[in-house]
Order: sequence, then C-alpha cells, then structure tokens
Amino acid sequence: MKTCPQSLLILMNTCLLGLLATMISGCQTSISALPLSQAPRAQILSPQGDYILGPLDEVKIAAVGESTFDGIYTISEDGNIQLPLAGSVQIAKKKLSSALEVVTKAAAPFLKKPNLSLTLASKKSYRTFYAGELTRVGMIVLDSPTNLLSAISLAGGLTPYASGRIVVIRKASDGKTHRFAVLYKDLQNGLKDYDSFLVDRGDFIIAE
Repeated sequence: MKTCPQSLLILMNTCLLGLLATMISGCQTSISALPLSQAPRAQILSPQGDYILGPLDEVKIAAVGESTFDGIYTISEDGNIQLPLAGSVQIAKKKLSSALEVVTKAAAPFLKKPNLSLTLASKKSYRTFYAGELTRVGMIVLDSPTNLLSAISLAGGLTPYASGRIVVIRKASDGKTHRFAVLYKDLQNGLKDYDSFLVDRGDFIIAE
C-alpha cells in the first residue's frame, strides 16, 4: 500500500487548518464540544509513562558483533521500518522495549547470536496543530510530553480577540474524532487536574 510523502501530509494538514480558521472566523456561536474532562487519555505515553513510538520518529538499531542492521530508521506513516533482509517491521504504537522485541524476532533468522539494542534517535511524530485566536497558527512538533496550557504558550498564547474558550479536536483509539472544550482560565487555575492533561500527537487546538 502506498503512503503519502511527508510534504503532502503537511500540505493536507495546512489546508485543513485554513479551512478550520475560515469556519471559525465565520461562526457566530461556539463550536459544540464535550467537557475536556471527558477526553480520552493521550497516547503519547503508556499508562506506565513510557514513550510510545509514532510515524516519523527515528530509532537507532545496533547489533553486537554484527553490522547488518546497524543504522537509524525512520518509522513510515503506516508505522513500519524497513530492515535489511528482514523487510517491513511494524513498531509504531509500541514502547521502545516492545519495539526491540519485535525487531529482534524479525532479525534473528539472519544473525548467529541476536543481541540488538534499539534507542530513540529523534522524536518527529509529536505533531500538533493550532488554529483560531492564537498568536501562532499551524503545525508545531513537540519534543516532549506537553500539557495543554504549555502547548498554548508555545503557540504564542491567545490573541486579544479570544473569548477564552479552548477546543481540542482529538482522534480516539477507535479512529473516531471528538471535540472537547475548556475555559482558558480553568487551565491557568489548574482545575480538575488540567495541568496533567497532555496534548496528543495529531491534536487540533482551537482558541475561540
């Protein structure tokens, strides 16, 4: 199955942001949304706090006494890396230790003594998108787990015309997209443990 180049995906997301901005500017009423407290947990970390790999992340693989599989691999949009001899291996949506197990199993038939290491070389999958009454709109790639208030700060904060209502559009694990809303002042005051609400990869954050 063919996948879209990164440049095309970014263009598609940019066009979607433009459409969102146009819709928002023309709306006289707020975007309908559920309370932010009902949003599903971000999938950027496991329940134990381990980083979860995603498309465009880069991993470094090294094998003791072997060089066949040594190198830095970029995870494709469909979640795979391409290993020499072993071919396509799915590692997205896995923590590093689980990804190592999968890679070791795939490489084992081609190694006398499979002893591999797998580390995170670069985080590039943590792409988040911003629209509406924010100083900076567009895509921001985050380099570490970030809560919603900090993400808004990275986008330059609210403009003087903002109403103070924030909408987060998030895709759940079942593939369905949902909208959740919160008041900016509630984020600032840390109500309902909002300071622990992490932005997820692929989230759209809209300031009304």
